[in-house]
Amino acid sequence: MKTTFNTLKLSTLALVLTFASTSCSLFEKKDDPKPAKNEVEYNGTKYEMDESLMVEYGAETLYGDDDTHYINDFYIANGNILYRNGTVEEVSGSFAIYTELVSNGTDKFNTGTFNYIDNGNDGSLSESQLEQKYKGKSVFGDAQIYIDTNGNRMLSDETPIHATGGTVKVSGSGNTYTLEYNLTLENGKTVRGSNSSSFSKING
Repeated sequence: MKTTFNTLKLSTLALVLTFASTSCSLFEKKDDPKPAKNEVEYNGTKYEMDESLMVEYGAETLYGDDDTHYINDFYIANGNILYRNGTVEEVSGSFAIYTELVSNGTDKFNTGTFNYIDNGNDGSLSESQLEQKYKGKSVFGDAQIYIDTNGNRMLSDETPIHATGGTVKVSGSGNTYTLEYNLTLENGKTVRGSNSSSFSKING
């Protein structure tokens, strides 16, 4: 059974060309702005995220007898992610986000918009009900944030705050992805922001 660590470039490049009409025509290239930060905001505080990890679990059966979806876990943090032998052992820092993203299709992880779905009652649903719930959809039922409240920067000591709604938009391929978070949490607060990076990858 999978466990989280409690048991992670958006580049914007603008090129401005100014045409100056004098005795001769000149093109002037202005300085490029700095790339946008990998930044998320929670409760009025912005966190710059500088560490990321992807755990690839592969094809999974959500209904019926055959595989239906493909699962990747994503961790981002403003500290360090310690993993060993396919297991995330610790995340240090002051803020981290964990998401289990379940993409439609079985050959690979497919990007797109992942919508929150409550999977708490799946065990009581029939196969036809599960098929109706998940068929053709990319979803997430588990997203958590961790905040360092005691100052030791060991986030496994913290109680996670779970998402109860929202979306995660994913673009990219291979190990390089951009994740855009718009999450509603169980405490009524929100998490918004994005992270774009080359994710370290392990198999789950």
